[in-house]
Amino acid sequence: MAAVNVSSKSSTQATPDAEFSRALERIVEKSGVPPGGNSARLLSYLVTEAAAGRGDRLKAFAIGQDVFQRGPGFDPSKDSIVRVEMKRLRELLDHYYATAGATDPTRISVPKGSYVPTLDPSPVAVAHGEETAQTPDAGGLTPRARFAAAAVIGAAILCLAAFLIWSAVSDPGDAGQGEPRLRIIAAEGTPAAAQGAAMEILSRFRNIELLSGSERRATDSRKDYRLALTPADDTVLVQLIAPGTDRVISSGAFTVSDFSAEVNDLDYTSFQIWLGRAASRNGLIESDYISREAYSGDFACSVLTEAYFSDQTDAHHLEARDCILGRIRNGHDSARLRTDLSLLYREEHSDQRNLLPGDPLERAAREAQAAIALDRFDASAYYALMTVHFAAGAVREGIAMGERSLELNPFDGEALGGFAARLNYVGEHQKALDLFDLSRQLTPGGVTWRDYGYFLAHLGLDDPEAAASAGIGLRGLDNELYLAAVAISASIRGDSALAQETKRTLLDREPDLRWMFERRAYAPDLIDRIMQRLDAIQA
Repeated sequence: MAAVNVSSKSSTQATPDAEFSRALERIVEKSGVPPGGNSARLLSYLVTEAAAGRGDRLKAFAIGQDVFQRGPGFDPSKDSIVRVEMKRLRELLDHYYATAGATDPTRISVPKGSYVPTLDPSPVAVAHGEETAQTPDAGGLTPRARFAAAAVIGAAILCLAAFLIWSAVSDPGDAGQGEPRLRIIAAEGTPAAAQGAAMEILSRFRNIELLSGSERRATDSRKDYRLALTPADDTVLVQLIAPGTDRVISSGAFTVSDFSAEVNDLDYTSFQIWLGRAASRNGLIESDYISREAYSGDFACSVLTEAYFSDQTDAHHLEARDCILGRIRNGHDSARLRTDLSLLYREEHSDQRNLLPGDPLERAAREAQAAIALDRFDASAYYALMTVHFAAGAVREGIAMGERSLELNPFDGEALGGFAARLNYVGEHQKALDLFDLSRQLTPGGVTWRDYGYFLAHLGLDDPEAAASAGIGLRGLDNELYLAAVAISASIRGDSALAQETKRTLLDREPDLRWMFERRAYAPDLIDRIMQRLDAIQA
């Protein structure tokens, strides 16, 4: 069966109204399009316009204005938002029909070079002779057929819209959501490049729900964080404002050049650094959101997961794991939950704690892959799979997943630091230091795993003083790797008493120190350098 164009103006075949509505409903039901995201809004808009007979209006300029709230000065040749989001939508649909939608009888697609959606039979349907009957009509749809098609497709769109609104306004504890919501508000006269740069960077973060300034939601907008852009002479003032108040969390004035530069060799503009710092996991928005204790649901489990990685005790591990498993059992599934669960299972392998039956690395890989299936563009899910590959000794695969994570979101300071930490394992210490430095700009402040990464990098580069400066800051944290770093750092600084005491504590908990590093897939030469330092300490 040939592809069927939804537009009643240009199609020469009757629109399969019922099949099209069912295809759209299947995507919503199986989460092929993440609720509330750009792809959901874009697909809904394209189908609505085509079903209403306005397929000839589906151009980049109209989409930019109607879907992504670009102003009258929007220039698709300079602002790539439509091109980028169309590419993501096509990839997402391809992924959906290759996984959860593999057995769907029909498939929605948006052919390259066009913005008008089509309906095609799936290979499964064709193989079983289940093609949808079509009635050629050289003159197009009859008024009755056109009305029926528009009514049914309109009903599907209303279902999708209702689902998106429900996702946005329901109690996070019931809806499986709970991320902070960020609304971009640009004052009149704000350069399109500034709005475009903000959308481009922020759309990469899955730990916040990004809203456009003019987007209408059945909710109280006072609950949203606001990113306010205001032109001022030759600059644009950008302010991050807390919900329900005029309290400015952070602000900066940036030139037009700050908005037009692309990421190149880790050379970020001041605006990219500022906005990445605001939106990163544990960044300004998340930190403020957590301090207000207004979150629930998935986000609460993520807070517990972060607490475990800050202080790796059995109690924290169990609390985070039970929170995630409890929500999944209650029907609240999400890429965020699966990603956090993958990281926790990976740690069950590395730290040999709280083991469930079976191989924890297999469980970790399965959860990371499930997260990717739920959201193909979630950089954190690929990051989780990266850590699993490294823990399993599959270095090449781990680096590939790490690079994919950074490709999707190069502005997340935590992900940059985590990838840098794994580069230490394979001896790329200088590159690790460069990434750690950028990570520190994006996510400033003392971060325990990053301090440990600096320790390893400097030790690998045979700079013991710099290694000791980073490692000694880990004192007091209940983690075997950190204990080893503190013992070595104290020894380098000449504090024999602290070095010996810390090593005794470490040996009580981890008698085979070399195995502690080997099971984490550290490079042999790095393990040798660490063990030489530890063996020199008389416990």
